[in-house]
Amino acid sequence: MSSAREARRWWVLTAMSGALAMTFIDETGVGVSLATIRRELHASLTGVHWVMNAYMLSLAAFVGASGRLADVFGRRRVFAIGLVVFAAGSLLSATSPGLPTLVAWRAVQGLGAALLIPTALTIVAETFPPAERGRAVGTYIGAASVFYVVGPLVTGALTQEVSWRAVFWVNVPLACAVGVVSALAIAPDRPARRRERVDLVGLFTSAAGLGALVVALMAGPALGWDSPAVLVPAVGAVLLLAAFALAERRRPAPLFDLTLLSRGALACAAGIVFLVYVVYLGLIVFVPLFLQHEAGLRPFAAGLALTLALGPIIVVAPVNGRIVDRTGARRPAVVAALTALVSFTWLALAAPAHSFALLLPALLLYGVSVPALYNTAVTVAQNLVTDEQRGQMSGILGSAAQAGAAIGVAVIGAVVVAVSGSADYTTRGFQAGFGICAALSLALVQLAAALPRHPRAGA
Repeated sequence: MSSAREARRWWVLTAMSGALAMTFIDETGVGVSLATIRRELHASLTGVHWVMNAYMLSLAAFVGASGRLADVFGRRRVFAIGLVVFAAGSLLSATSPGLPTLVAWRAVQGLGAALLIPTALTIVAETFPPAERGRAVGTYIGAASVFYVVGPLVTGALTQEVSWRAVFWVNVPLACAVGVVSALAIAPDRPARRRERVDLVGLFTSAAGLGALVVALMAGPALGWDSPAVLVPAVGAVLLLAAFALAERRRPAPLFDLTLLSRGALACAAGIVFLVYVVYLGLIVFVPLFLQHEAGLRPFAAGLALTLALGPIIVVAPVNGRIVDRTGARRPAVVAALTALVSFTWLALAAPAHSFALLLPALLLYGVSVPALYNTAVTVAQNLVTDEQRGQMSGILGSAAQAGAAIGVAVIGAVVVAVSGSADYTTRGFQAGFGICAALSLALVQLAAALPRHPRAGA
């Protein structure tokens, strides 16, 4: 192999890792800025939650279709479009004059991220031959994961020392650099041997149904659960999601092959991934808000706290994988779920003390438990399907995760706002939010106990 071709491959890897890192920073870090955004834009409690949820909701709605779009229009082209959309959303978020425009442009950012994340991984896999692919994918995920962990620290520093707008400004030069490198390094798309059809019915019903559900959940505390403005989207969500489930079973090329979930173990794995992301948003959104609003920490200190909670992921993921390979899936999953239950129960009970030192053990317990539970569920799901089904299963798990994130902000935020019962946060409200996460962790224990010990395809 020529040295120029080898160098091109590693430039592709660098660009794709940079693209994933940008989305990771926005996912884990923006929560640290919410307290400052709320104060400077004079936002309501529910309103500021939309800054996070607009991104998550848009990401959840479109990430499942992005792989199919890349098959139809070409991976390089879809990646380039996603990068432009993400950079534009970042630029417009940074210059937003008020909350409504910020929420709208955060949704644009989420769309860009949905186009980037699956496409970048596929480009890496296609750029390297099978003998080098494992190392390349591991490097890609590992390099980006560093930014996943340090994202809260970076955004905390930017928010405190510059402005919350700098959190979005920084994406623009990064996106430009990634765009230049990828344009020079990524090989042109190969002509498709056959045109794949995009399941527009599945895309519309799933996106609209999830969006209507989140709107109803977030509007309930402020407008009342019997308000027409809440009941109409709630009923619409039920009808749209039911239509999605029926349509996907009948279409020859569905967005998601939901028949896979008729197998109990796969349904349990998908349920774990969904709930893991619900409680994950309880951590990355509401812990920084609590630390700044109730415990009096500044943004950098709150970002440091979140980094300490996410830091163990780098070590836990590979170690947990070896444990699952050696002992099977059920026992590590149950232990991780029980540890998550302890973590959120600790957060709820320790909240009135307003002490970071008292909360730190709970944050560290989160960092060693929830990522391990997620990794175990994904491993189970991949082991239970055939090679031909793995792409579909990955799409289902990815969408379950992002839907869990969007619903997590809505549900936990609704509880925090309802219990606070005022125009401002209260410790009791945050306690209730952490308590919901503890209750969901109990459900995670039950799902973990239902996993097979040694999952394998066809079992």
